Amino acid sequence: MNPNLYKLFKIQCMDLLCLLDMESNGIYFNVDKAMTYAKELEGTLNQLLTRFYLLVGSNSVKITSNYDLSSVLYGGVIEEHIRIPVGFYKTGAKAGEVRCKIETIVHTFPRIVEPLPKTETKESFKRIKKGITEVHTQWEVNEPVLRSLKVKGVAKEVIEIILEYSKIEKLRGTYLEGYTKLIEEMGWNKNYLHGSFNQCVAVTGRLSSTKPNLQNADKKTKLFMESRYN
Repeated sequence: MNPNLYKLFKIQCMDLLCLLDMESNGIYFNVDKAMTYAKELEGTLNQLLTRFYLLVGSNSVKITSNYDLSSVLYGGVIEEHIRIPVGFYKTGAKAGEVRCKIETIVHTFPRIVEPLPKTETKESFKRIKKGITEVHTQWEVNEPVLRSLKVKGVAKEVIEIILEYSKIEKLRGTYLEGYTKLIEEMGWNKNYLHGSFNQCVAVTGRLSSTKPNLQNADKKTKLFMESRYN
């Protein structure tokens, strides 16, 4: 073995002992405070959603659906399926229960912003190549695309709400509630996250973290990762 590589290997083994201690000790995550803040964020999300519905003129639009957002921003159709009571079941296991039929309501949205060139979704691009025109083209609505659009007025406010809602929902669902649920699922002691630190996963050779990715938590999540040595 190359002597220099052996020295590097020894250092990595020393690092491994430190990482094992870090995993075992865990990171303190204040679950009670995190869940209290998550509840507060629900109110903010509801306010954003109410304003969003008002601006787009329909509460049938799912703000987390790429298909729906594309239809609202770039023009398209959203189908809403509702159940309409038509009577009661007279026989069988459902006797006496309300019988419903499914009715489809079609919501058509005009284009309020011009899409960027070459940002059609993969499925839409395939249809365009095949010459299929009876289906509305769907366009990308990821954050980089939305931030690059030239918008003003209602369209600008709609996009601001979409981006803000996505950011807050990720904080609430992925981090605050997500970390709390992971602690329960893994059977860890309350308020402790025992993530894994990996030396040999990232291609670049850097240290990585999984389940959960403790390196990827945003600033607000880190506020609940309190020091035990104050």
